[in-house]
Amino acid sequence: MRAVTNPAAPGLAGTPSEVPDRVIHASGRIAEALFHDGTSAPPADRIAWLEGEVRDFLGRATGRARFMFRLCVFVVVWLGPLWALSLPPLTWMKPVRRVEVLEHMENGLLAFAFLACKALLCMMYYEHPDAAREVGFDGHPASVAVTPASLLRSKR
Repeated sequence: MRAVTNPAAPGLAGTPSEVPDRVIHASGRIAEALFHDGTSAPPADRIAWLEGEVRDFLGRATGRARFMFRLCVFVVVWLGPLWALSLPPLTWMKPVRRVEVLEHMENGLLAFAFLACKALLCMMYYEHPDAAREVGFDGHPASVAVTPASLLRSKR
């Protein structure tokens, strides 16, 4: 009996697929606003690194996952500004205005799309060694351990 092999099909997890540049660019602009510290956006090299990570991750994701992320990015970029009474697209706005639009979205009916983008971008952004260092993560799980004692100390 001959073994049946199933060739990898485009869109299956682990099979690299092309991700449109506009989705990657929009993800970078959303990240600039999401990680804006009140005075400036993150360094350009960190955003470029994040865009590369997003491209790699989405390129290996299933077709359905890629579609859902692209849909959420579309909603954030084109409908989010309208919801905040601004002209789209979000990618053409200055970072400070993007922050305002995203804050407005987060509290409205379009929060689902922004939160989906935010979740993925946050996981990837904080994998960067500089970002991890900024929040006090040294690579060891104990550096982020939350215990009842640490919670009591933080309330004092």
